Amino acid sequence: MLFNKNKRELKNICASNEIRRLQLLENAVINYGGGLLQLELRAANQATILRQREPETAELLDDIALYLHDVAATGRLDIYNRKYSL
Repeated sequence: MLFNKNKRELKNICASNEIRRLQLLENAVINYGGGLLQLELRAANQATILRQREPETAELLDDIALYLHDVAATGRLDIYNRKYSL
């Protein structure tokens, strides 16, 4: 029984950490990124600019833009009218 209790507590701690990470991401997007769509667009635009000179950085920015889009999709946010494609 002690093992199960510790396992349950560990799951709760992990869930709390995940929620905290998402809260920090949301705070950064809202307060420092100009909003989810603006941050996604900036990452995608910078990726396009850097693609020839710094392909690894461009790939990372593409991943960030796609991640932000997936966050919106998962949260069912209505910002799908993207003006670019990755």
